[in-house]
Amino acid sequence: MKSGLFSRRRWFKKKNDKNKDDLQPGSPIETREPEEVFSVADYLYISDPLAGSNKASIAIDPKVIASYIFSIFSNEESAMNDSVRKFFQEQGAEQFESSQYSYNNSHGYSARVRDKDLSHTILVGYPAIIARSSIPFHIKIAEAIRQNPNQLCVAIDGIVYATFRIDRSLV
Repeated sequence: MKSGLFSRRRWFKKKNDKNKDDLQPGSPIETREPEEVFSVADYLYISDPLAGSNKASIAIDPKVIASYIFSIFSNEESAMNDSVRKFFQEQGAEQFESSQYSYNNSHGYSARVRDKDLSHTILVGYPAIIARSSIPFHIKIAEAIRQNPNQLCVAIDGIVYATFRIDRSLV
């Protein structure tokens, strides 16, 4: 009678085992390159950031704000821009005509966007850059930026109406 640690175990397979053809020397092993995936997070918009102030109210419909952002990110093709456009399309955005588009890695995006008969200057960038060319941020937008300084701000004619973040991950 056998007893002990090695009894009744097969530590080596026989030559005629079923799995012998699974991996042969020299056969390539398939690997998948990580894929970059982008998503929009923490989207916050204020339809009327001047409400309650002594300045004239300039309310913009949330779908129009989404359309401005959608139009800015429609100027270049990339996986990131595709994800941003998809998110804002789900918010009800539609394509508006844009001109004078510019992108700078440190400053962000800018363009003139035409909504029917009106043309607006749209800036999308980090808070420190946008703050230089806009009025002070609405308190809710300032709080969102304080919680996450990597938020992008969306200024329409010098007034910040929205903020959001673009997340990047590898899958």
